[in-house]
Amino acid sequence: MNRADRIESGIRTVSRGLAWLAGAIVVLCALLVFLDILTRALIGRIVFESFEFSCYGFAAAFGLGLAHTALERANVRVDIVNAALPARLRTSLDVLSAVALAALALVFAWHATSTLLTSHSMGARSNSSLSIPLDYPQSVWAIGIGWFAVVATLIALRVIWAWLRRDERTINRLAGLRSTASADASRESV
Repeated sequence: MNRADRIESGIRTVSRGLAWLAGAIVVLCALLVFLDILTRALIGRIVFESFEFSCYGFAAAFGLGLAHTALERANVRVDIVNAALPARLRTSLDVLSAVALAALALVFAWHATSTLLTSHSMGARSNSSLSIPLDYPQSVWAIGIGWFAVVATLIALRVIWAWLRRDERTINRLAGLRSTASADASRESV
């Protein structure tokens, strides 16, 4: 295993862990909503403020899950036209999509960081009875989006490097559509 593969493996491990954390946050949000429904039915009032916590939780889960989504190529792309394209054009479009995703991730990270820093400098708090400092949940959200930006940028750089070396297999593995990568892999095994 070369150095780039070891780095990729470490990035995948961290991203998978963050995705599991995101899933746990969603389950916790669901549990809080359930408990609020139960306490409202039993004692006539909510106890856990699940609405506010689940809003923060879903934002955090979104941010934390993005890098894993990019690595697993689970993002939505329409492949009806892609499969009909010549391999070289398809590869070029995969490179373009990796670069575009990295650019978008960097913009998201910049805005998330800006939002976090603004909330922190203002001492912004939620407009609820809990009055939670907004920089706490925004920190988790911004960390997730920041990690996504790092991962998307590394994917784009590795894809560009593979493109310069004409390594279509690496491009397809990192940035190609999953259906195309599966079809290519099955053709190679025959």
